[in-house]
Amino acid sequence: MSEATLIEPDLGFKRWVLSTAGESLKKCAQCGTCSIVCPISPDHNPFPRKEIVWAQWGLKDRLLRDPDIWLCHQCNDCATHCPRGAHPGDLMAALRQRAIERYAAPGFLGRWLNEPKRLPLLLAIPAALLAAVIGAGGGFGKIRALPTVDFDAFFNHIHLDIFFVGFTALAAIGALAGLARFWKALSANPVFQGQGGGAGPAPSVAGAASDILTHWKFRQCKASPRQFLGHLLAFYGFGGLFATTALAFLLLLIGKKAPYPIWHPVKILGNLSGAAFMAGWALLLLNRRSSRKEAPGSSYGDWLFLWVIGATVITGFLAYGARVINSPAPAYSLYFVHLVLVFFLLVYLPYSKFAHLVYRAVAMFHARLAGREAAAAPSQEKAAA
Repeated sequence: MSEATLIEPDLGFKRWVLSTAGESLKKCAQCGTCSIVCPISPDHNPFPRKEIVWAQWGLKDRLLRDPDIWLCHQCNDCATHCPRGAHPGDLMAALRQRAIERYAAPGFLGRWLNEPKRLPLLLAIPAALLAAVIGAGGGFGKIRALPTVDFDAFFNHIHLDIFFVGFTALAAIGALAGLARFWKALSANPVFQGQGGGAGPAPSVAGAASDILTHWKFRQCKASPRQFLGHLLAFYGFGGLFATTALAFLLLLIGKKAPYPIWHPVKILGNLSGAAFMAGWALLLLNRRSSRKEAPGSSYGDWLFLWVIGATVITGFLAYGARVINSPAPAYSLYFVHLVLVFFLLVYLPYSKFAHLVYRAVAMFHARLAGREAAAAPSQEKAAA
């Protein structure tokens, strides 16, 4: 005789699930089509069918420590083939945001990044701090005395670099604290314990890194073919822009200040990376808009991230253009907005959708370590065929 399992639903969580993905839960007939058609779902305990069952039962703890909500890449192949018109990918996306809120340190920032009413405050905080840094460096008093646009004289990049390094370090500490909680929860998940076949730490890191760098799993998605290329271009474009900023900081430390000539390697890297990012961003935006019928649950957090990261790059290019034509008011204003958005992206990273970058990487590493990816191999081979 099988042993009974005690089910303890969280009614508050159940109400939240119904408000977020209630239509999908009502439509789901548990036919299993979603798990069958998903090219990256493991054969053992496949997703997203079991997540829908757990959500219907209100099993909050089981869902928020489930690594599979992060292994899902929300390609919406499941929604395309669902005979009842359910959208499991929307549920998985909502669960990921709820997981960020749960593990975030401090937790209130995880909630604030998903509440539209908090956006003015979240932007006002870096704006006020940056204004204080500029004022302390005497930047406001130099505007009229500067014959040409000089970002370094107005903003004082040494002060700005200290400012950003300090706050980014605080964000990194918060991210590490959240990831430590997340890892503990993954390791305590009884569903995948004892699965066997896991790789060692080094192969698991290498395998997860390969999946991320090649975007292999995004390529398996059939319902959203633009998703792979858009993610790939945006990923490497943003990485190149980050590398450009880091190189500019290192050059500043050895006394080589910007602006650099157009043929300078750092300038070339920045321009090429910016172009790649904008192409990828446009594809992602187009994909999200054109797939609304297949994925109607695009959340506030999804759109906020897309617009903020796009506006960050756009204001950077516009500020550069205003400097080239020596237009002080637009140049300083646009650069100020650009810096506010950079703060938003970097310092709020552990709490926004940008946190997918680290949480998904940890979940993919854990999956390989626990043998979860080994269980997915047959499905992957069929998909590749």
